[in-house]
Amino acid sequence: ERLSGAGSGALQSMAEAVSHDLGKEVDWVTRLVRRLPHAAMDRDRLRRDIELVLDITSNVTQSLNDLLGRAALDDGDPLPVDVRTLIDAAVRHAAVLHGEGRVEHVVEDGADAIRVDRSLERVVTNLVDNALHASANGDPVRVFASCRDRQLRITVEDRGCGIPDESVYQLFEPGFTTRREGGGQGVGLSACRDIVVELEGAMEIARGQRGGTRATVLVPIS
Repeated sequence: ERLSGAGSGALQSMAEAVSHDLGKEVDWVTRLVRRLPHAAMDRDRLRRDIELVLDITSNVTQSLNDLLGRAALDDGDPLPVDVRTLIDAAVRHAAVLHGEGRVEHVVEDGADAIRVDRSLERVVTNLVDNALHASANGDPVRVFASCRDRQLRITVEDRGCGIPDESVYQLFEPGFTTRREGGGQGVGLSACRDIVVELEGAMEIARGQRGGTRATVLVPIS
């Protein structure tokens, strides 16, 4: 809260995104920890749940360290990461919360080694999480990264129920969510959009070619 109220720019946007993600991950940890006593009689289940808690808390720690690193940069230089590492991190995060094999990802040659601001990882992670929440358990989410004309394009597409027409123009409004009953806070997309704008990029959400929803992030490459 102090970081979010301290000023504007990429640091504030990243703080808001980490705050949003942290809330969801703490909720997952709370659910897992509460059922540990009931899993004590099943060693495999107990081991699996403990490993999930460790993975989630590791992700939380990494997110907070990234934010701390950004806050420590006095000159405003970006905290860089290559696109391959960024996508891989988002896929690992999804595997922890939603299970292995739920995300198909392709990073084109030429895009994998491009270095971008690490705050973009929060954007991709949140978009993948949203897509998986909107998908049936057997349906994969597809992530595709490419580079054309000095512009990085990252697309996240699902085969879910899609976006209601009346909701399209409200998606980036703080507090708006289509899954209030499922724990949606209506903060993630707004924070994602702010991060992308700070990187002088653009973000679009539309119907996917195969049904569902397609989110596209465009960021210029210097």
